Amino acid sequence: MQTHLTILHRKLITLGITPVAWQALSATTVQVTRRKGRSLPYLCGDFFFVAEGLLKQEYLFNGAPVIERFLDKGTPCFITWPGQQQDFEALEDSVLLKIPADDLRQLTQADPLLATLFALLFAEWMNLLEIRIALLHGLKKDRAAAFRAAFPGMASRIAKKDLAQFIHVSPGYLSGNL
Repeated sequence: MQTHLTILHRKLITLGITPVAWQALSATTVQVTRRKGRSLPYLCGDFFFVAEGLLKQEYLFNGAPVIERFLDKGTPCFITWPGQQQDFEALEDSVLLKIPADDLRQLTQADPLLATLFALLFAEWMNLLEIRIALLHGLKKDRAAAFRAAFPGMASRIAKKDLAQFIHVSPGYLSGNL
């Protein structure tokens, strides 16, 4: 777990975490592993950090799955929906660091710096949606290239059907335009 904590620590150092804040945060962090194809259990308010691997976040809309985000190594993940309305599936064997909702709430209420750091991480989490929206507003013929530019190296790690669904094109269209 120490190796994976180091990855999170490095990220938080770039945001200005203090040694005292890091000590409090790391004491509440637990490691979660998911094998490829397995879903991630969670509660509303939990925080995850992808230390290794790749996951997809999807939900059902009118009975059809919609991929909202791909979560690669180094990605923060905030669970903001109650219940099991969304699914996080490991696309590769993955290791995540989890801070349970109650612990995160206590930490951010007790330390304004941690509250600020998690606000910055939340902005990064939301930026993934902004990227997807920009992809969907682009021309259909340009979406695959825009995805590769936004997420270098990721297209080769995900199923073509998932990429097609994410950028809202048919798998057949995607195959002819890669």
